[in-house]
Amino acid sequence: MPNTYVIIDIETTGLDPRSDAIIEVAAVALQGNDILDEFTTLVNPHREIPPHITQMTGITDEMVSDAPTMFKARSRLRAILGDHVLVGHNVGFDLGFLREERLGVGNHRLDTVTLASILVPEAGRYSLENLVRVLNLPDPADGQTHRAMDDAEQTVELFLALRERAAQLPLSQLDELVRAGHSL
Repeated sequence: MPNTYVIIDIETTGLDPRSDAIIEVAAVALQGNDILDEFTTLVNPHREIPPHITQMTGITDEMVSDAPTMFKARSRLRAILGDHVLVGHNVGFDLGFLREERLGVGNHRLDTVTLASILVPEAGRYSLENLVRVLNLPDPADGQTHRAMDDAEQTVELFLALRERAAQLPLSQLDELVRAGHSL
């Protein structure tokens, strides 16, 4: 049976997990090419959302005012994460915020930024938006929003494309990549 991967993405009020808060979370459980489960919710951060974050995400204070807190969303998120391999675009960012929310995420993880830098060197820049463009992947938001589920769905497509590229490599090169990964 193939591994189950959970692609995760969050939107936040800023960049620092110690002083900023999650405002949206999305997770997509993937086995092979099949989506097994999805979860997304806005999150009430109990603080104002900075204007530049609202401009970037479209998420307003009004939208999160009646949303659950991360404390209330935690059990559903924990259920989908399970002990599966977590995949994210700059996944360390997401995990930093999840740890601050007491989701002791000790799962194995894959970062699509790292994978893309190895498997798509021609991209030059490894933002999710650029990789979607370079690899001609589906864009559910048509480039218009920066929302957790849209980004998670794009990351699913990116992960599948990267997995396909990796499958085309000779075994000796894959072995070299695995050894290099262990030294990180």
